[in-house]
Amino acid sequence: MLPVNKPAMRSLLPLLLFSFSLHAQKLPDPELTAADRRKIAEAFAKRVESSYVLAEPAKQIAKAIREHVRGGAYDDIATASAFAERLTSDARAVQNDRHLRVAVAGSVVPADHDAERPPTPEQKAEARENLRKINFGVAEAKRLDGNVGYLDLEVFPPLELAKDALDAAVASLADTDALIIDARRHRGGDPATVAHLVSWFVPEGTLINETYTRENGDVTKYHAGKLSGARYGKKVWVLTSKRTFSGGEELAYDFQALKRGTIVGEVTGGGAHPTRPFRIHERFLAMIPFRQSINPVTKTNWEGVGVKPDVAVAADEALQVAHAAALKALDRTPSAAATAAAKTEVENSAARTLLAGWVKSFNEDDVAARRAWLRANSTLPDAQVEQYATMDTEIRDGHGAFDIVRFGEVSATSAEAFAKHRKSGMGGRIRIEVDAKDPKKIAKIGLQPADA
Repeated sequence: MLPVNKPAMRSLLPLLLFSFSLHAQKLPDPELTAADRRKIAEAFAKRVESSYVLAEPAKQIAKAIREHVRGGAYDDIATASAFAERLTSDARAVQNDRHLRVAVAGSVVPADHDAERPPTPEQKAEARENLRKINFGVAEAKRLDGNVGYLDLEVFPPLELAKDALDAAVASLADTDALIIDARRHRGGDPATVAHLVSWFVPEGTLINETYTRENGDVTKYHAGKLSGARYGKKVWVLTSKRTFSGGEELAYDFQALKRGTIVGEVTGGGAHPTRPFRIHERFLAMIPFRQSINPVTKTNWEGVGVKPDVAVAADEALQVAHAAALKALDRTPSAAATAAAKTEVENSAARTLLAGWVKSFNEDDVAARRAWLRANSTLPDAQVEQYATMDTEIRDGHGAFDIVRFGEVSATSAEAFAKHRKSGMGGRIRIEVDAKDPKKIAKIGLQPADA
């Protein structure tokens, strides 16, 4: 890779460390005084005003937060987590940027947290160990039927940590005749790492992406650099879902803009602004989008609109659709085993869809709607419907909405997912069983605390 500006690179490792520590917290939710709330709200407004990447929305967000303070909108909010959620929703009501948020840290945030400084050896070691457990974002690299490569990616860590794992995965698929990159569960990461991966598929020197920092006017250019092996010149398909976000979206957007791959799946989440944490209080951090991605081909990005697929299909069907397209392009007939596997995947998607539907109903703060959804989509008796609707409300109020981290075992009769609560960061396993007589309805729901 060609050099990028050091401040932009340095900010990403603290962000990564913060993300890991935030999701691990299970600490008491501190209460706030009126003075605390005023101080935190003003610090947030001031930081957005100075650092948010878009100048006019930054002014409007800051104005709205200050008006809420003067109007007493925050007077009855006692806990830190509730206040963080309210500041986030008020800011997004002005500018619906899903990267923008306020979070409660699990411990006191150092006063110089937002200073641009290199990570310490201890920070580097912690980040590496956390990432090692998820193979630095490379979930799987394998060959599918017909010698089609499959690369499943979940996150783009800082390039210094991710490079070896990414290069090894691409090298292991070098002799395949076509490649599918699965970004359906990808939640983002370092733009330099995105550019490094894309480098394997485009000529050296290709300008892949640019980012602009409003605060200092800095422009960083990401080019395809020298690599340790031969570039991959065969056809590529990239899978997306509505959960694909941030750096995962850039991957799809870059392939699409450079006409280097076909995007298959759903419109992505719509978060294009690189983000970093800023200290606004000893227990609060503001995640502020401070840079803007500018694609050199389109001269814009996917913020707020997502990446639109070339082939629009449900995320659950994207892999089989892309694999079939790859085999057709290679003039190959899928094997009997592959055909059977694709059929099973389609059958199992009904259970996965039911599970996703339950999570959606859980996340919506509407007991009546949740009760109605359960009656329409399950064969549970009325007493259990009421029990689940009430229990769901208590869990949601205590820990926040669920985000599915990944699906576990999925079959035609059951589906399991690992999830995190947005408010507490606690993990859990959600399992549904499908009714034997009606496979489009739930017969049983189970929630079990577990590390996700």
